[in-house]
Amino acid sequence: MGWASWNTGATGTKVVDIAYTNGGNAARTALLQVKGQQATTVSFPPTGSWTTPGTVSVEVSPAKGSSNTLTFSNPTARTTDFDTIEVRPLPGPNGAQVVGQQSNRCSGINNSTESRTGRGRTR
Repeated sequence: MGWASWNTGATGTKVVDIAYTNGGNAARTALLQVKGQQATTVSFPPTGSWTTPGTVSVEVSPAKGSSNTLTFSNPTARTTDFDTIEVRPLPGPNGAQVVGQQSNRCSGINNSTESRTGRGRTR
């Protein structure tokens, strides 16, 4: 089907942005495999026409420093048309995953004795 190769300087999760077109009426799928690792199925929803691009992003874990190859395949059906593929660090400081802080605004919601029925409140 297709492949792309790149070298990575550090271990860790990367994001692969895949620009594609799918002018069909249904999503098309492809198996994505990174340097012989377990393949994962990627779905490419319809983009409206064969000239209208769409983008799908997938997280991958490449090997450090070596040539990493992305392989796309579908042994049973046609897949989408690929336009560009970009490999980039996971967003966040130094490529670390961005993790949000819990607000605690709803921390007691499971312990509440208040219930609502209709338009009024009961306790």
